[in-house]
Amino acid sequence: MSKSKKKGKKAILTLFSGAAAGVVNGFLGAGGGIILLWALGKLNPQKGDEGVRNNFAITVATVLLLCTVSAVSYSHHSPEQEMGIAELCTFIIPGMAGGIFGAYLTDKLNTRILKATFCALMIIAGVNMAF
Repeated sequence: MSKSKKKGKKAILTLFSGAAAGVVNGFLGAGGGIILLWALGKLNPQKGDEGVRNNFAITVATVLLLCTVSAVSYSHHSPEQEMGIAELCTFIIPGMAGGIFGAYLTDKLNTRILKATFCALMIIAGVNMAF
């Protein structure tokens, strides 16, 4: 396959997966990261622990932006369900602390454990959403 065809396929996968992640995240409020992580595995198939960690980090940074856009959109369309700063802080402050701790663990844990943990959380979340 020629370089231009590979670049074209990569561009299409990038655009499609980005759009799909945005739609899923906007529609469900979560889930866009799963699509992005899969796409990064195809687009950025770095081998070894560093590649896996890089893909997780890129996904988390992108999901931050997707969730911000979704949150602003939700609050714009549902002003009667707005939360005050005090309510938001009860989630944001512990969430930020957890994010720092999770990033620390990501650097320390074996990537097999990281992948298994991600899979287990996705299964648990899926089962909870279904019921």
